[in-house]
Amino acid sequence: MEHYRLAACDIKTVVLPKGKFLYDQHDEPDCFYFIVSGLVSLQRLLLNGKEVMSRVYKTNQYFGYRTLLSGQNYHVGAKALTDLTLERVVVRDLDQFFQENPKFVRYLFSEMATELRHAEIRLSKMSTHSVELRVIDSVIDLVTADVGYKWTYREIAAYSGCSTETVIRVSKKLKNSALMHGENTNKSFELEKLQQVRTQLALGEKL
Repeated sequence: MEHYRLAACDIKTVVLPKGKFLYDQHDEPDCFYFIVSGLVSLQRLLLNGKEVMSRVYKTNQYFGYRTLLSGQNYHVGAKALTDLTLERVVVRDLDQFFQENPKFVRYLFSEMATELRHAEIRLSKMSTHSVELRVIDSVIDLVTADVGYKWTYREIAAYSGCSTETVIRVSKKLKNSALMHGENTNKSFELEKLQQVRTQLALGEKL
């Protein structure tokens, strides 16, 4: 992904350790971010105390611009899944920023359309797909986002919209089928085989 040279803004490097929140749900936005290195998850805390992971961003991606452009507060928090190095982009004047960065603005519109499409597809899966298929889809999405990161059962559950116990149960089936190796934070997945099994499950076959 291209790293744009932006005008009409102030850019500052920010370093954040693993596990810390860059901003919290309901905070007021005053900037957006570019990830120089690291991994970020967008997380929403529900009224029942459950965390839902809605999106993951990796090195060389921008995030936080949707809320800034909407003029609303953050509806999710941003958590560092790894140690992070970021560029914090503060827009001085939105109209001037749009005028002086037309290529970047077109990129933002394209990214927002892509993210909306992705969100709509995930929402449809929540009501139409089995739990096993949702967990496998989540594993594929997360491992594809960062193959080197060791995704926990809890993180997979937060992304797939089910309980950690359910993810552990499905993971045991994956391990028995040689689709997953190891356990806890040392597990790895056979991504190509998982994608084949995902297609079979979508056609009604059993895991």
